[in-house]
Amino acid sequence: MKPVVTVIGNSSVSVHEGNTTTFICRAIAIPRPSVVWTNENNIHIGNRIQSNEVNIGNDTVLSTLTISSTEQADEGSYKCTGATDNGTSTVTFHLHIESIPEPYLQLYFIDSNSTCATVMWEVFGVPNNANITITWSLAGLHNETVGETIVMQSSSFLTIFNLLPNTSYVITAGLLGLTDSITINTSIIYTSIITGGKFSDI
Repeated sequence: MKPVVTVIGNSSVSVHEGNTTTFICRAIAIPRPSVVWTNENNIHIGNRIQSNEVNIGNDTVLSTLTISSTEQADEGSYKCTGATDNGTSTVTFHLHIESIPEPYLQLYFIDSNSTCATVMWEVFGVPNNANITITWSLAGLHNETVGETIVMQSSSFLTIFNLLPNTSYVITAGLLGLTDSITINTSIIYTSIITGGKFSDI
């Protein structure tokens, strides 16, 4: 009996460089088939690339190919071939390796009024337990720093209080050598008084 070989899971996978991926195929035949993995780059089964087989009953083999710490050279097609004396059958898997994006820190303005401002940040590629330093400075020739705080990266946003009204500030986020800055403007305080029975803004 010629083996029947099928894909278990996804036959096309994209992973970031350095991650681990696993391909799984199933081969069925009587007598139980042997299974061999090959690819266009003549893969070498070794420390990073491991195959494993589990026999199920008298006619089935479940075979896995695990590629750890993936590299650009691992990209390509991988074939799982089941074989008996009566013939072979093959299924093909495709692996795409994506480059790891550079770490980044992006600061965003959310909202402000006359005495406070709210900012948020987006971080990629740095340890989750690293804290962010937020400073705020008076915008101008010397960008005089007037405040600083350290916050957890996971908190995602911060409201800065006790700012001066109608003033420009440069807010800067720093994290493990990454920095980003934005300029915000607080609003004017409006005060209402009664003049001649009517409200006026001053």
